[in-house]
Amino acid sequence: MAYAHKVRANAKRVLEELHHLRSFGAAKPPHSVTSARGGDGQLKGVVRPALSAEDVVAREWFSDRMEEAGLISTGLDKIGTVLGRGTVETGAPRLLVGSHSDTQPEGGWLDGALGVIYGLEAARAIQEAGGPNAIDVINFQDEEGRFGTLTGSTAWATGSLDLHAVSKIPLVAGPAITLEQAIRNNHLEDRPLMQLEEDHPYIGFFEAHIEQGRRLELAKQSVAVVNTIVGCRQFRVEFNGETNHAGTTQMADRCDAASAAFDFVHEVRTAFTDLRSETSVWTVGKFEISPGAASIVPGQASLVLQFRDPSEERLDDMEAIVRQCHAKVSASSPVQVEMMFDRKNILGQAMDPLLQVTTKQARPPIPSTKLILKISMEKDFTIGYLHNMHATRPEKLTSFYTFAQGHIAAAAEDCLGAEGWQTMHSGAVHDAGMVGKRMPSSMMFVPSINGISHNFAEDTDEEDIVNGAHVFAQAAARMVQHAHGIA
Repeated sequence: MAYAHKVRANAKRVLEELHHLRSFGAAKPPHSVTSARGGDGQLKGVVRPALSAEDVVAREWFSDRMEEAGLISTGLDKIGTVLGRGTVETGAPRLLVGSHSDTQPEGGWLDGALGVIYGLEAARAIQEAGGPNAIDVINFQDEEGRFGTLTGSTAWATGSLDLHAVSKIPLVAGPAITLEQAIRNNHLEDRPLMQLEEDHPYIGFFEAHIEQGRRLELAKQSVAVVNTIVGCRQFRVEFNGETNHAGTTQMADRCDAASAAFDFVHEVRTAFTDLRSETSVWTVGKFEISPGAASIVPGQASLVLQFRDPSEERLDDMEAIVRQCHAKVSASSPVQVEMMFDRKNILGQAMDPLLQVTTKQARPPIPSTKLILKISMEKDFTIGYLHNMHATRPEKLTSFYTFAQGHIAAAAEDCLGAEGWQTMHSGAVHDAGMVGKRMPSSMMFVPSINGISHNFAEDTDEEDIVNGAHVFAQAAARMVQHAHGIA
């Protein structure tokens, strides 16, 4: 019997658990007095970086909550990732949901945490509505990048793990350490490292997250269906000049590394602005000058330039521009300029190619939503959990993406009405992008007050949190119901 239309989240339970999870690493004065307050004026800041003591205790608490919800918890693995398995029979299709619970050094209470609590609530709500226990909930380690990009989901999806990686994000609690040291500090060295099986039972992955931008807030909407996660490229540029006296060295005689760096940034900014792309963003997030004294002409400078866009073609264009700016500054300055990749490129991940093709507006009109659902529910549609479909039957992959996004759209329509949601791309990298290399992935967003994230002031109105929880639980139920062949 169909049950998905009845599924709703327990609002009180969701909010209580989010606030309790916030208590692990809650920011304390003096920081919390001035800067850790959310949109309602309450203290909301969190300090819970990956493999900190607070992070591990929070994950153990979450593991216990999954057991209470009727899931079978694996416990923390070698790096702290934890998975709760539904009790549906072996071989039956399952939906994987979740996110991460680690934070930035000065983080908010919802980045990642929202997704793991929504996932847990969906598993409970479906069972309470009479559905099968076919949801697996995962809490990935280190999405925030203390030891590398998407450390937990990368290890889980690909088996790749660099134990010698040194913490890149400073911890308030101490100096930089290696991942291996952090594992030993938390007594996890004898735990196995979880990896996704080749013949896994999952129909796909579904992640909820805060938007970390202002598009939903400005539109006064509660939910966005994500169609793409942006790609990201990052370069380190080094400028080697000559240190000299700032008072006696004439301007024409200077080999000023800082001036060359400033010229490079100006050239890039001007050229990128001329692209006139609404989806492209770029940042010089790190800039160093040496020796850093007011009376010395800088002999060295370095910067890290990062740029993002959903389109790989546009990222290629942006990279070409960066290389042209490098060549131009090198030719016009006595400073030696060297440019190199600062990390591996992160490819964009399409969440739903068909939805992008069939939808021209920000929010799909009702006919398009119905068409998407009709396409995904055709009788010859084959659920892709059998025989690792995403690798062996790529012609079905687009159908699954439409299947997943169509059900999220239908749940949003049912819970919020036609004007309560929209579609958008994600400007941030998420675990769904990495998991998407192994199985179809889907995402949804809820608003961020003032677009603020990675900040103690990060917050979302509780009404939007509850609305999002309802949509997520029903969308997950629709996917599971469909996968189990229930009309």
